[in-house]
Amino acid sequence: MTKIKNFPENARITFLGSIFKERKNPECYINIGLENYKYSIENQRYILKYARFSNMPLLARNRRFNQTETFIPFNESTITIQIDNFQKWNIFINDSGQYNFSNIVSDINEKYKDIEIILPQIELARVLFLHNAYLSRSALDQTRLSGEFDIIKGENQTLINIPTFCNFPLSQYDNVGMRRLLAWILLDTEARTSFESISKNFLSEKFQTKVREYWNFNFIPPSLKGAEITLKVYFSPKKNKYYVNEILAISNLPSEINHTVIFCSPKFTVKNTQESSQGSSRGSKHLQEEDPIIDDKKEANSDKKIAIIDSPKITLALSSPFETKKAVIKRSGKKGSFNNDDIITLPEPDVGTGESTIFGEIGRGEFENCQ
Repeated sequence: MTKIKNFPENARITFLGSIFKERKNPECYINIGLENYKYSIENQRYILKYARFSNMPLLARNRRFNQTETFIPFNESTITIQIDNFQKWNIFINDSGQYNFSNIVSDINEKYKDIEIILPQIELARVLFLHNAYLSRSALDQTRLSGEFDIIKGENQTLINIPTFCNFPLSQYDNVGMRRLLAWILLDTEARTSFESISKNFLSEKFQTKVREYWNFNFIPPSLKGAEITLKVYFSPKKNKYYVNEILAISNLPSEINHTVIFCSPKFTVKNTQESSQGSSRGSKHLQEEDPIIDDKKEANSDKKIAIIDSPKITLALSSPFETKKAVIKRSGKKGSFNNDDIITLPEPDVGTGESTIFGEIGRGEFENCQ
């Protein structure tokens, strides 16, 4: 179970509030409403805390942290809806200043018909874009993606040059799903425009005090026409509306990418690729006795190894998946000056699950299907 140091035991997220930063500090934080299970007195039970915005992959309404007990969700249902066009959904600002989408929808299984759904904008952005700390930080930085990824388009493929100073975690390029997600954000016109609208709105709408800057999250969503979204919702009898706690999955995600995308970096090596088959990001977690505790009061040391934080998984399925590969740059030149002849495409690691011998040619594979 995920642990955050400054949260109380069995803390439950009741809402996500405004984003803020110290004017002289680049680090952004987000206010979080918590139900403090330890206290039953009303004015002590609900408290306001904050977390780094880079923790957004973890932060969804009704999730619990620092759990010591098991809780059964109250008045919560799971429904799946099909999207006509997200850009036609209504937008309203609630009493605390947070932006929400609303629309009249029906469950694709026809269990719920013509119900009003209320979806926080930040939850849709979290599921589409904010899948790791790097992407969460980059969403608020106007120049991060254009400065750290050099896109070279060809007829049948696109090369993405990754400079040595790019801070995207190197090990995550071994994950085919993460490569596809990153390529979709970088290359799909609607996805890229939507992602960059976050930082544009942040820069133009934030308001300042003497020491801090504040902003209420909002963005321009991609249309997501035809996508199916699975939601955890709770029903308010008083308002006769369904409020989304979190998005569990998006299938049939539209994409205009119809060719191979190759990520190129001088940091990629054949050795790294082969080792990923034996111990990818999952394997490194085995070195830890338990999940690390997230401490938002202290800075991380760039010289230390990256610890893998286990978090609830989100399912994203593209309507037309495309192939992605990794490649080593043989010859470096000026920005955008190399082509397909200047790279060596790395093979995906093959493994065998039979008995291994000293004469074997590929890596060993073993199943791990018990969670």
